[in-house]
Amino acid sequence: MRAKRKEGEVAEATALPAEVLAALDGASVYVRQPGEDGEPRVVVQPAGMKGWVHGDDNSERLSRMFPELTEAHLQRATRYLSSIVRNHLRKTGGNGAKVRKNWVHSW
Repeated sequence: MRAKRKEGEVAEATALPAEVLAALDGASVYVRQPGEDGEPRVVVQPAGMKGWVHGDDNSERLSRMFPELTEAHLQRATRYLSSIVRNHLRKTGGNGAKVRKNWVHSW
């Protein structure tokens, strides 16, 4: 028979360690010019760590930074990082291709 867990136990088991949360909460997010696909390139730099272009290898990058994380922790950290990037893009308008306003462009 399988032992049943309470919902609180499951949440505690996959809760991110404090140092991971602090690094992700303090992450800097930079939006660069769009790539070849037209999507903005987003550089993520967790607090006190090396940055990278946000994308498919987020889980791999996080596992190298925090080798003690389990697979469940990595999935949760990757989702949390993606939500931070989405919130940043929503607040800033989404693309880094802002045309500079000056006399050269408006003559």
